[in-house]
Amino acid sequence: MKKIILWSLILLLICGLAFPVGASTPVKLYVNGQLAKIGGLLINSTTYVPVRFVSETLGASVDYVDGVVRISTKPSTVTAIPSSELPLKKVGEKVTIDDLSYTIDAIIYETKGSKRYVHITFLEESKSSIGEFGLLPSFDIQQGSKIIRLTDYTVTAEADSPSDNTSYRRTFTYTFPWEGEITYVYYYPQGFEKSVQPIGRWQR
Repeated sequence: MKKIILWSLILLLICGLAFPVGASTPVKLYVNGQLAKIGGLLINSTTYVPVRFVSETLGASVDYVDGVVRISTKPSTVTAIPSSELPLKKVGEKVTIDDLSYTIDAIIYETKGSKRYVHITFLEESKSSIGEFGLLPSFDIQQGSKIIRLTDYTVTAEADSPSDNTSYRRTFTYTFPWEGEITYVYYYPQGFEKSVQPIGRWQR
């Protein structure tokens, strides 16, 4: 189950960054490249979209319980092992493709009570346009020889651009319970549907 900190994430899902406008501006909504019948709204620099429509279109289910929106996807397994020839990077090192650069900026372990969690931060930067980013990144985890595709995590998102507009950047931090040490994190910049192979593997 993916519990999403909703509004900041939706801001990035649609346009990477939003710019100050008037009270309310309609925006077109594309899901997997298709124009949706339902649009979104840009309000006070934040883009809002219909969560249930988007989630169910992508094959997820949505529940609203005790003031929390819960978006759930079916568990999936890794059917193909990523190539061992993928670039091997340390945390903070980048892979650059055209005008875009990607890195896993942090892998941090944290213990809360009796549970241990890991926070993985993905950083994406563009030199040309906020529209270049695409959808949310996806990832696989390798522990030892086993590669795992998680379906239960929390996502927070941030975006910013410098005053001279020479580059744009956004970050996503995925948090989930985890025991042991992660060997590699495989990075799919625009989700599993867009990327057949990850662009690289990162380690601490």
